[in-house]
Amino acid sequence: MTNSLGSIFSSTNPSGKKVWKVELIIGTNPNGSKRTVRRTAHSKRDAERLRMQMRRQLDEGKLGKQSFKKIDEFALWWIRDIKARKVKASTAADYEDRYRNFVKPTFGNRPLTSVLPSDITQWMAELSMKGYSDATLNGALTLAKSMFNAAVNFGEITRSPTDGIPLISNARKSRVRPPWTLLEASIALRAARGEFLELPLLFAIHLGLRIGEIVGLKWSDMNFTEGTVHVRRTVRDRKHYEKDGSYRYILEIGSTKTNSSNREIVLTQDLQLALLAHRERLQNAGHFTSTGWVLANRSANPIRPNRLAKLYKKFLVEKGLRPIRFHDLRHTSAVLCLEAGVRLEAISQNLGHAKVDTTKQIYAPHVKALSREYSEAIQAHLRPEQDTLENIPQQE
Repeated sequence: MTNSLGSIFSSTNPSGKKVWKVELIIGTNPNGSKRTVRRTAHSKRDAERLRMQMRRQLDEGKLGKQSFKKIDEFALWWIRDIKARKVKASTAADYEDRYRNFVKPTFGNRPLTSVLPSDITQWMAELSMKGYSDATLNGALTLAKSMFNAAVNFGEITRSPTDGIPLISNARKSRVRPPWTLLEASIALRAARGEFLELPLLFAIHLGLRIGEIVGLKWSDMNFTEGTVHVRRTVRDRKHYEKDGSYRYILEIGSTKTNSSNREIVLTQDLQLALLAHRERLQNAGHFTSTGWVLANRSANPIRPNRLAKLYKKFLVEKGLRPIRFHDLRHTSAVLCLEAGVRLEAISQNLGHAKVDTTKQIYAPHVKALSREYSEAIQAHLRPEQDTLENIPQQE
């Protein structure tokens, strides 16, 4: 007899005596076959009791032999041997980095079967108390869910301790730090004039490009006749972990973050002039090639994003500018454009967002001018211009 709680069937043991078998499916083997546990009872009634007991053990995560004793052993095997075959190398590296930073310190040395839902809840609370953002907490929990679900699928555990634990539903997709004001951005651009950081700052503040997109620009992406730049690729420093846990950074050149990030943007006049001046300096020094990188190092390779970020931080200190992340220059660009009255659709397209709603959700709440525009418009509509507070009849 078979049902959703498992299978019961009769069999004959080596001595010829009739016995009853109870079989439960507890997961999936690496080759895709079902992983089962089978036990023997001496009567059908005992088999029914045994099946109920096995179901309880299954729900508690105590049924099935464990081949991976520690979470660390399973997690690294799953990330490097399973996930790495299905995702980009950079994504697999991000998985391992997130695991080592958030999951391993708490659970790495524990057996897979020892983790309970209460442990996951406590872990999330501790991360929250350390000041991590909602997005970071959700990222850590998402990784844990994927990892424990994989352990279930491969038959290492029978139930994930993350089941029933929801992600933070009201988490913001991006935590925007206070960007530079118009005055701060203008001062920074003046301070960078003629220096190496002039082009990176112009690309970030004028066009809202990400640091990896800026580093990934080649001269062949520039169309000075049309006055445009085509953002085709991104460059990043990918953290590569060795088996002993040590790591090094590898320069990775790849496609843009999303399909919508592959875009053509109109250059501002200041940016065109700065690009032409930079090209002339390279030509005079004999370092210019039409297919070369716009921001190249002495070896004619693209400057590393980490190196550019360090130069930027040093620049802020030397010029006495309010420190914000390089990525916040992108936020500065978007907010200043909103304040200037640029349509959300235009800003969204320039930033490479797939949806206008993304731009609106991230940036609109940070622009007071939009609220002021609303208030002034509704007041002007409800009260004709000739009406003033002075000529409105007052109640006695």
